[in-house]
Amino acid sequence: MLHKVLRALPFRETQILVSFGDGTKAYDMKPLIDGDEKFKPLGDDKIFKAVRVDAGGIGVTWGDGMDISCEELWHNGKDPAAIFNPPSIDRSGSLESKLKGLF
Repeated sequence: MLHKVLRALPFRETQILVSFGDGTKAYDMKPLIDGDEKFKPLGDDKIFKAVRVDAGGIGVTWGDGMDISCEELWHNGKDPAAIFNPPSIDRSGSLESKLKGLF
């Protein structure tokens, strides 16, 4: 099934939020910026923020061959809820019981 991109927004330093018809993913570009020469220009904040959706929603682009397919974004993107809602802290038990034995 092809997951067409509806919208792409720059998010944080090297991440983009990508909206699909059936969900949203956060995709980190840092590994590509650091490891692939053609993506190095995205290290410039002004260029990075110019992300746009490819015609037909088949991916995102910054031009000059800097493209990411919709399937790459869908399968390797992360659930943004994990970014906005980190795992909760165990608050069960008293502080005294947790500190017992440490001192």
